[in-house]
Amino acid sequence: MSITADIERFYQEVPTISEDKKYWLIRTLSGSLHDTFVANSYVAIGYNEISLEAINSINTANAEFPDKIRNIKNLVIDTYKDEKKPGLIANQIYKFTYSVKKGDVVIIPSSNSEFISFGVVEQTPLLNVNFDRDDGCSFYRRKSIKWLKHLKRRELEPLLFRMFFSHNTVNDISRYGNLIESTLNNYFIKDDEEHVIFNIERNEDIGAVDLFQLGFYMLKLTETFYRENGLVFDINDFDVKVNLNSKGKLKFIKKVGSGAVILAIIAVAINGGGGNVSFKGFEIDITTDGLIQKVIDYQNNKFDREMVREIRDSMDSLQVVDPSDAVELYRQFSVNKKDGE
Repeated sequence: MSITADIERFYQEVPTISEDKKYWLIRTLSGSLHDTFVANSYVAIGYNEISLEAINSINTANAEFPDKIRNIKNLVIDTYKDEKKPGLIANQIYKFTYSVKKGDVVIIPSSNSEFISFGVVEQTPLLNVNFDRDDGCSFYRRKSIKWLKHLKRRELEPLLFRMFFSHNTVNDISRYGNLIESTLNNYFIKDDEEHVIFNIERNEDIGAVDLFQLGFYMLKLTETFYRENGLVFDINDFDVKVNLNSKGKLKFIKKVGSGAVILAIIAVAINGGGGNVSFKGFEIDITTDGLIQKVIDYQNNKFDREMVREIRDSMDSLQVVDPSDAVELYRQFSVNKKDGE
């Protein structure tokens, strides 16, 4: 299969992040429940006095959303006589029960938001709770979570700090979706855009020369590969974003289908020396896949060797974690493609 056909088929079949995916910040009683949530793989909110059966009855009734919230609000008023914001509680209960769905991302802070944990919701229905086992949380309104990553607050991108300004128990922070995804992944497709992220692990001040040299040369090599293979490519279509904090990020964003995955594969091939690369704790041989092998062959035979050396030097200086998620996604695509043939 030609390079053009392989690239086109990849973009036709590769999974993208759903437009329906939501991102939630769930409070943890000033951090007191953070460790319990992490240890037991769930998140939870209170309001135990309002039964799950009552909420389910309201939700399954033939009523519009405003009517459901109003009926839950009346339950809150009857249950918590002194509550000054029953409508807010009604919305919190409904959001947690029915709006937080399987596949959504949940973020929880520890005390003083010193540590931040990221997880994915494993099922939409609430968990059944075994109260014979005391796990440190009395709330029975719970959702099952698979925890993905735990970071110190200072490791977050500065723009993500704004999400902590939301002080409700359940907060829809989907407007930070791209930033959250770039925290969890180094390659993804969302909102008709490809995102390639170079994570910079250097703890000292990040050298601007190394950073911008890396970005420029990666774009030039990708452009060369495309043009030498007779493919349309415009280097100016890339949106490049830089976070110069230490640790930092270099992001390449491009309209889906127009080359960002090749940039990612080139980076992995260069950093891996055209052989084995480390991916999430194990080694993979990247010389066995068609398009990846074509990139490696081109790198070895036609790329400007001085430019490749400069890229490697910049990656070493910045301690770059290259976008290997792209390679694994392409490998999975290749396996699926062969199985379907």
